[in-house]
Amino acid sequence: MVLIAYLSINEGLDSFTRTFHIKELNVRILKEGLFITATFGLACASTILFLESANHFKLLSNRMSKLSIWSFANNF
Repeated sequence: MVLIAYLSINEGLDSFTRTFHIKELNVRILKEGLFITATFGLACASTILFLESANHFKLLSNRMSKLSIWSFANNF
């Protein structure tokens, strides 16, 4: 998703610079800044997803262990 946004903004910058005749150096700086921002955003998003999935797995395993202890206690 971040890559699609990056590519669409990149294409938009190209057409914008062709229309208004902006210097190529300024466009290169904008594109590099955009790439760095997109990469940082992707890293943050993947870290958050990893932490959320780890937390969900921890909660699920706690529930399963409580369930197994509860079912074991009910057998007696």
